[in-house]
Amino acid sequence: MPYGKKSAIIAPPTCEYAQIDYFRGILDGDGSLGITGNSYPFVALVTASSALAVVYMSFLGELTGKTKKLALNMRDHIYNITIYKEDAQIVASTLYYDGCLALTRKMQSAQRIQQWQRPDAMRKRDFARKTWLPDEDACILSHTIEESAEMLNRTQKSIKTRLWRLRDSNN
Repeated sequence: MPYGKKSAIIAPPTCEYAQIDYFRGILDGDGSLGITGNSYPFVALVTASSALAVVYMSFLGELTGKTKKLALNMRDHIYNITIYKEDAQIVASTLYYDGCLALTRKMQSAQRIQQWQRPDAMRKRDFARKTWLPDEDACILSHTIEESAEMLNRTQKSIKTRLWRLRDSNN
């Protein structure tokens, strides 16, 4: 680990290392985990290091089976990587296993995350978010919302939102 101010230069070791223990140490230092005000478990990491962000996102993908989009926060030029609910439970239980070396308060937060249960009334999304392809953008720009929704098998709401984003990005 580099000495001194390292937020932008920290990176995972180039040699073989224990990934689980490494990321637990990173979360102990620069992460946050717990329960939100809406009673959702979360695990969050804030970093200015692109190298760390990319490897951490890959690690999360391996654990959860999901890929998230990695983007810098434009105001602060940092990465805010947060996962919620069952994904947070998977990460917390993997990183904060029995007998591991961890900060006591972080271990206690991980245990609270693992005890969370999805309320019966809370719907679970069973699908991955669809990304927009250039030919789909061309389709919605040249057809009505109704036609586009039917042709692309998307909701009218998603078509309207995408149109708004396309028009907003051109201004």
